[in-house]
Amino acid sequence: MSKINQYKKIIAGSTAFVMLFFGAASFAQNKPAIPNTEKTTFQTGGTWKPTTDLRADVAIVYGDGGKPGQFEQRVKSFRDHGYQLAFMTGMAWGGYQDYFMGKWDGKQHFDEGQKMMNGDTV
Repeated sequence: MSKINQYKKIIAGSTAFVMLFFGAASFAQNKPAIPNTEKTTFQTGGTWKPTTDLRADVAIVYGDGGKPGQFEQRVKSFRDHGYQLAFMTGMAWGGYQDYFMGKWDGKQHFDEGQKMMNGDTV
């Protein structure tokens, strides 16, 4: 096989590889993006009030302590105004053992705790 034929095969193979590579990359870029409807959040220990309505997508309600039903009232107040909800707690502050250990709703929530890089729960 002559040198020219070897070069032609190399160029043809390289061209096919480049076309395949960029064709696949172009296909991947044309996939529709997964819509992310949660863009803005804020945290609160209070109920929804018109004066503090931030018009965010998600309200992160924290603090399950206090009088029975207070947490549920706070959650409901934001849900009634169209907010998606999340719950935040801080074990270091104390008072959240009932939730973490399962006394609050009958389910243990060890998988929701903060973890160290090696996977141990903090």
